[in-house]
Amino acid sequence: MKLVRVKPFVHKQLSAHGIPVAPFLEFTLDEVDAAIEFLDSQSAPCVVKPAMGDAAGNGVTTNVQSRRELVRAAINASLFGRELMIERQVQGIEYRLLYLDGKLLDATRRRPPCVVGNGRSTIAQLIDAENKRRNRLVGGASLTRIQMDSDCRVTLRNAGMSLNSVPRAGTEVTVKTTVNDNSAKDNVSVRNLISDALTQEVARATAVLGIRLAGIDVITKDPSVSLKDSGGAIIEVNSSPGLHHHYNVGNLQETTPVAVPILRCLLGMENGITKERR
Repeated sequence: MKLVRVKPFVHKQLSAHGIPVAPFLEFTLDEVDAAIEFLDSQSAPCVVKPAMGDAAGNGVTTNVQSRRELVRAAINASLFGRELMIERQVQGIEYRLLYLDGKLLDATRRRPPCVVGNGRSTIAQLIDAENKRRNRLVGGASLTRIQMDSDCRVTLRNAGMSLNSVPRAGTEVTVKTTVNDNSAKDNVSVRNLISDALTQEVARATAVLGIRLAGIDVITKDPSVSLKDSGGAIIEVNSSPGLHHHYNVGNLQETTPVAVPILRCLLGMENGITKERR
């Protein structure tokens, strides 16, 4: 479980077994020139993030396209760890797939956080209002806040906006590219959309890494085919996944109550009857 928190290790292991991951490079602030060379070699924007631990999106900057943006992103990521990582940004939609002993329990489609303009408030004010709304909630819905961080600023800048912009009434504005700070309205349980090919491909990743309970984040344009066929990739492996992601969804009646099979497993139960009683 500790090794899985080392992102470059995970990428190397999965790649060695033919499981798609994004091209990447490990570096430190002292080696930023190597990261610049990597950026220049890619034909797509890149993501810069801490290479160690599970920072829940902290220190991650997406849509890095220039050397100046890379240096800023690297400095931001270094606040959360010395070892850094740059990888090519995968195009598509992000999904969280939760596995227990190689079996897919649930899948959630996760959209980046957004706010809706009212014609008066700045984006910063809209984000503040959304965070206050979440403060009043309970349970998993209250756990996240929209951070006005590097990823937020870069996402808005790429859309020609800033935190001081005032969107027109009814205009939906995506304020980040990473999905960690989203809310229930941005998440949908989509277990029925995940193909057998994708299910088995990602299950193999859990076997390669030797973890029983895992939340695997993938990006793909088409979940009805394998990652190889869609050009998608695994972007994150979580060995201590937050179960609230599968309850904090807009279609709760269609999701799997994932805590139940996990508790059955922990308690040594099969179909609700303990092995000892049998």
